[in-house]
Formats: sequence, C-alpha cells, structure tokens
Amino acid sequence: MKILYNISRSILIFLSVFSVLDYLQAQSSILPNQQLEAMPFQHLLEKADSIYIKDHKIAYALIDFVINRAEKESNISFIHKGHFAKAIYLERQLCYQAAYDNYHAAFKAVEHKDLQMARNVQVFMGNTKRELFQYSEARDIYLQLLNESIKLNDNDNIQNAYCALGILYYTIEDYDNAIKYYEKAASAAENGKNTVNQAIYLDNLSEVYCLNKQFDAALYHIEKAMQLADKDQDSYGKIFLYERYGRIFAAMGRFDEAHLKFEAAIALCPEFGEVRDMKNLTIAKAELYLKEGKTALAEATFKETLSDISIMNVNNLIKVYHELGKIYKQRQDFNEALVYFGKSQELATKNLSLRYEEWNHRALYEIYGKKKQATQALFHLEKANTLHDSLFSYEKMERVTELQFKYDYAQSQQLLKEKEIQNSRMMLYGGIIITILIVSFLGYFLHARNKSNQHLRAKNQQIQAQNLQLEAFNQEIKSQKQQLEDSNAMLKQFNYAVAHDLKEPLRGIGNFVKIIQRRYIKDLPDEALEYFDFVTSGVSRMGGMLDGLLKYSMISMNQVTEIEDVALNEIMSDVTASLQLKIAESHAEIIIPENMPMAHINKIHATQLIQNLLSNALKFVEKNPKIEIETKENHENLLISIRDNGIGISKEGGARLFQLFNRVHADTSRFEGTGIGLALCKNIVEKYKGKIWFESELNQGTQFFIELPKAA
Repeated sequence: MKILYNISRSILIFLSVFSVLDYLQAQSSILPNQQLEAMPFQHLLEKADSIYIKDHKIAYALIDFVINRAEKESNISFIHKGHFAKAIYLERQLCYQAAYDNYHAAFKAVEHKDLQMARNVQVFMGNTKRELFQYSEARDIYLQLLNESIKLNDNDNIQNAYCALGILYYTIEDYDNAIKYYEKAASAAENGKNTVNQAIYLDNLSEVYCLNKQFDAALYHIEKAMQLADKDQDSYGKIFLYERYGRIFAAMGRFDEAHLKFEAAIALCPEFGEVRDMKNLTIAKAELYLKEGKTALAEATFKETLSDISIMNVNNLIKVYHELGKIYKQRQDFNEALVYFGKSQELATKNLSLRYEEWNHRALYEIYGKKKQATQALFHLEKANTLHDSLFSYEKMERVTELQFKYDYAQSQQLLKEKEIQNSRMMLYGGIIITILIVSFLGYFLHARNKSNQHLRAKNQQIQAQNLQLEAFNQEIKSQKQQLEDSNAMLKQFNYAVAHDLKEPLRGIGNFVKIIQRRYIKDLPDEALEYFDFVTSGVSRMGGMLDGLLKYSMISMNQVTEIEDVALNEIMSDVTASLQLKIAESHAEIIIPENMPMAHINKIHATQLIQNLLSNALKFVEKNPKIEIETKENHENLLISIRDNGIGISKEGGARLFQLFNRVHADTSRFEGTGIGLALCKNIVEKYKGKIWFESELNQGTQFFIELPKAA
C-alpha cells in the first residue's frame, strides 16, 4: 500500500476524466453516465467510501481526483476533506507514515482558514506518530493542541489533548503520567458537562489502576463511571463499563462477580444489535473459564462464538482457534488440535499477526514432536524461532524508542526544575537587595533624626536570618548538584560495563572459536568450519556495535566543553590521513577546497563528524569513489556538504536513517557497519544547535549537509 500511496497522485495525471469514468463504469456501473467534472465533491467522496471495500484502488483514484480538482478551484474545505478521508483509509491498512502525510496536508489546508477544523485533525496526526513509535513528536503535537485549545477555551479539544497524552504515556507503560492526564481529561469533561466523555475517561483510569494492581482505585473509578451512565440512561455505554467491571474482578480473582458483570453486558447487546460486541464478551467469558481451570466450559464458550464467523473480528477469530487448539493439545487430542492450530495459523499468516504465527508454529512443533514426526516438527520449530527473532528485534527497537522518550522527558523535567530553582534564587536575591535598601534607608533616616539604633539592630537581625536562609538554600542546591554528579557517575559506570563487562564474554567466545578452529580443523567438516566463521563474524559485529553504543552514549551524556575555532582544512587533513589506506585501496578521488573556513566546535567532535561521513561515502560506492566537499557561509552559520557517487538511499530507508542501530543496507557481506555512525553524527550536530540532512536517489549518489556555528 505504500507503493500505491506514493504513486496515487500520479495516476490521475495519466488518466483523463473520461478514462476514470470508463473504468468505474466497467466495475458494475458504479457511477452514472456523466462527467466526473460535473459531479459534486461530496458525492464523489461518498462514492469513494462505498467503493473502498470492493476496490480500494478506485477509491484512492477518486479521492485524488477530488483533491486535484479542489486545488484547481481553491476549495479549501474539500482539499481538507479529501486528504482526511485518504488518511483514514491508509491508517486502516497500517500505512501510518502515508496516513500522517495526508493528515498533515489536511491540517495545512485549513490551518489559517478554519482553526476548529485544524485542531480537530491534530489528534489524528499525533496518533499516527504514536503508531510509528515517534513518541516525542506525538507529545509535541498533543501539547501544541492543548496550548492552543486552552488559549481559545476550546473545551472539547482540551479533553482530546489530555486524553491523547494519557494514551501516549499508557502506551509506554508510564502509568503515573497516564493517570495524571486521564484525570485532567475527566476534570475538563466534568467542567464542560460532557458526562459521556467523563465516563470514558474514568473507564480509562480504572484500566490503568487495574494494570497497576491498585484494585480499590480501579473499582472506585469504574463505579463512578457507572453512576454517570445510570444518570444519563446510557444503556449502550454500560455494555463497556460492565465489561471493564468484569475484567477488574477477573484480575482480582473474584471470578463469580466477573461472570455476573460479563452476563450483564451480554444481556444489553441485543437491545442495540451489537452482535460483534456480544461475541467479544463471550470470548472474555471463555478466557475467564480458562483462568478458573474449567476447560470444558471454556471449549463450549469458544465454540459458541464460531456460530457466525462472518461478523467476527479477524484478530478474535485467530485467538479463538488458537485457544481451542491449546485445549485439545492439553487433552492429547492431537488431530483436533492440529485442525484448530491450522485455522489460526492460516488467518494469522494472511493478516500478519506475527505473535500468533510464532505461538501456532511452537504448538505445532510440540504436537509433531510427540507424534514422532521429526520433519514436520523441525519445520515448525525453525519457523517459530525465525518469527521469535523478528519479533525480538522489533520489540527491542520499540523499547529503545520508549527508553529514549522517557530519558528525554526526564531531562526536560530536570531542566525545568533547574529553571525554577534559578528563578527562586533570583527572587531571593532580589528580596535581599530590596531588604538591604530598605534597611539602609531606615538607618540613614533614623541617624538623621537622631533616633534610637534599636530599630536598626532589629533589621540587621532580620538580614542575618535571611542570610541563614540563603545559606541553607545554597546547601540544598549543592546537595542537588551532588545527586546529579552521582547520577552521571553511575552512567559512566554503565558505559564501562558496556565497554568492558559485555565485551569480555564476546572476546572469550571469539577466542574459544579460534582455538577450536586451529586445533580441530582437520576433524571438522567444511560445513562446521563455515558455521564457526559465522560465529566469529557475529562476535566481531557485536563488538563493533558495543563500541559504537559506548561512543553514542558518551556523547549523549557529556556536555560540550573546550569549544574553539577549528580550521576545517586541518580536520580534513587529519581525517584523510587516517583513512589513507581505504582511499588508496578504492582509488578514491576526494576534492577538498583549498581555503575552508573556521568552525566554532570541539575539535574531537569535528573529527568524529567528518570521519564518519567521509568513511560512509567511501564505503557505499561500488567502484572509483568520487567525493566532493564544499563549504558556504552566511552571517551566523557554516554549511558543509559532502557529495558521493555511491549507491544512494531509498525513501523508505531515508525515513529512519539517523535512528540508532538502523542499517539501510542490511547486506553485511558488502557493507560493514553497526548502524550507529549517523546517529552519532546527528547527536554531535544537535549539541551545537546545528542541523544535518541529506539528499539522495538510488544509484545516483548521496549528498549530506551539515549546518554548524561558524567561528567569530
């Protein structure tokens, strides 16, 4: 679908109005026999919505036609509606980056024309950023929406922003902040007399408290939500509140009460024709029976949900088949277990449900193992292990992103606290200065009038007391500074552990493999020697990644010191000297200006930055590298560009180029590396409030740009 998104706008360039009409008429006469140009915008969007399920390509073509025609006619409203509709469809297909681009286009269309419409789409922009694990960007969008909505007293979007921030922190399991923002959302809904939203936010709070094992708080909030639903006579909303009740009681081990709540929710479903919700609740009941160890009841309840699978959510259907397979596997009824695991596996593969794919393969491996069918067992074991490795890598990157977001948040809170301390100190100093001036004036006045010095001594005592307070305050600041230094010392110890303790076992592995290769080379088959080569290569790559991670974390932790005016010609000379062997081996031509300007930067950072970029330029060129370096200046900044004639970078790879451990070219046999170099470059440049970006096309080379402060 990404390919479809990227070329969707160009489709209409090649298809005329009549060719689109002909194509649509060929699909069961979807449109009447009239030109698209004459049709109202809203009618076209409604047609696209009705066509989408049957043929999303036609739907995208229609929406792009609406956008193009609306742009020609300067119809801001339907430029916005067209991009928004397209984003919704793309989000359904999990194309989150493409969805964000269209949400952003919808936002830009009305940003200065209709503030209400612009704010409404900001929540969707933040949600797609959250799905892309770009948590900091999502938070910035939500906070911008919150600030604008507070200024305009837009209570609905204040609620939306608070709720979105709560979901964001819930996603990264920061439950304290999730609770804080959900409570703010509930309070805003109460102020706006929106009891439906207030009940939803209270439901969210009960879920977080339940996950945090704070069951009393969870029950308090769900009971409060139920009271609001009773007051509003909101029977439909009570379906979901009863379900939450049941899940809380299930987590507490109060199974009978959980069953009663689930039954109460199921009883309300027919009133609203909610067959799908009824099936979801029935699945929840079956899972509860499994927790109680009542497998026969669980089996019957799961099978009850299969009465009409056409209306069933595909993820729930995958789960039901899998759970039935587990039940039959536990009973040693392997034939039935194979049937249900097979059905679950077929749907999981079709719908890219990787976790259930792994679980199904693992279960099938165990069954075939017990049936002594080694070939099938080995096949499913290998599949399960491959999926496990893929999911582990994916979850590792997601966890790294979450940790980086949490670290950035902690740093921002620390800076805010330091700012508050600084402001308090300035207020205290100002108070002391004002007090001194008042006391001096009083002293002079009393002396001039030949009064008693008793008042002056009293004022002096007050000043001494304030000085004592100031001294105590300074001691508190010193204590906080010492805590910060202790924290940095712990980080340095961690870096040492990465550099030494983690690398030591790797070196041991590498050494033992080499000993085995030397001693038993004659006794080992060629295939075994090849496997040992794989191990040695993996050890080397892991060592390189640990070294890179150490450099990255040290630059992230350390403040910039010893900034000086650095001659870039000297840096280039040092870097080309260190890379001389690579340059000679590859017959590279490097073009460097004779008189390069001075940059205001730490010399070591400048060397790391240029060496990483120049090394990449040499690495990703098939033959005869040609690298051109240029510099430009303006009144504040210095722009450095490094252009190569290499293999280039695709748009998909470029989107995550500067992420930690990202490798755009995964073929390590051709292009070695750890995926840390460019993340290191970005970290260095941002320490100087600079910028780094690139321009590239596949097989057309790449040009990196660096903007840094120039020498004074």
